[in-house]
Amino acid sequence: MQFLLWFFIVLIGSWQGFHFFSPMFLSFILLILSIGRLLMVYHQKNVLRELFDAGFLIGVAALFYYPLLLFVISIWSLLMLSRSFNFREYAVPLIGLITPFYFLWVYLFFTDTPIDFFDYSANIGQTSLIYNAGLAQRFFLVITGIIFLLSFAFLLKILGRSKVRVQIARKLLIVLFFNSALIYGLSFYYYPLTERAIILIFPLVYILPFFFFETKPFYKNLAFYFWILSALLFDYFLF
Repeated sequence: MQFLLWFFIVLIGSWQGFHFFSPMFLSFILLILSIGRLLMVYHQKNVLRELFDAGFLIGVAALFYYPLLLFVISIWSLLMLSRSFNFREYAVPLIGLITPFYFLWVYLFFTDTPIDFFDYSANIGQTSLIYNAGLAQRFFLVITGIIFLLSFAFLLKILGRSKVRVQIARKLLIVLFFNSALIYGLSFYYYPLTERAIILIFPLVYILPFFFFETKPFYKNLAFYFWILSALLFDYFLF
C-alpha cells in the first residue's frame, strides 16, 4: 500500500494543476476503499454486505463527481469473473449506489432546497494537456506513457501465473482502467481537465508498479531515475 501511495504522490505532485484542494481527492479515497471491499467477495458464500458497501462508497464518491456512478460496471464485471450469476448480487450494488442520492434528496426535500443534479457547465473550449504542455511536461508524459504500456504488458503476461484470487484481482485492475477511460471520455465536455485527469490516475497507481516489480534491476533503476527526473522537470520547469 505504501508503494501505491508513493506512486500517487509522484503523479499528483508532478503537475501543478493538481496542487489544489478538490473533492475528487476524497472521491479517490472512497474508490480505493470500495476496491478493498470488492476484493473480499472471492470464495465467500454471502457477499451482499460487501457488495452494498462497495456500491455505497462509489455512490458517495459520485456525489462529488457524477460520472463515477459508472464504476458500478466494475462491480458487475468482477461478479462475472469470480461468481456464478445471482440476481441479488447484481442488484445490491445498485441499491447501495443510489442510497446516498436518496438521503441527499430527502434532506433537500425537507429543507426545501432546489437543486439540479445535471446542471453542468460545458468546457468545450478546453484544450488537451498535451497541447498546453511544454517540452519538460511532454517528456514526463511520454516517459509515464511508456512505463504504463510496459506495465500493462507485464500485467497481461503474468495474468494467469498466480492463484485464482490474484488473477481475479489483476483482471479487476484491467476492468478499472477501461472503466476509468470510459468515464474520462464521457465527461470530456462537462468537467475541467484536472478533474478528468484524476480519474485516469486512479488505475495508473495500481498498474504502474508492475513494471518495477517484474523487470530486471538495471532497467528498473534506469526507468525509475528517468521518471523521477522527468517529474521534477515537469513540476519546476516550464520550457
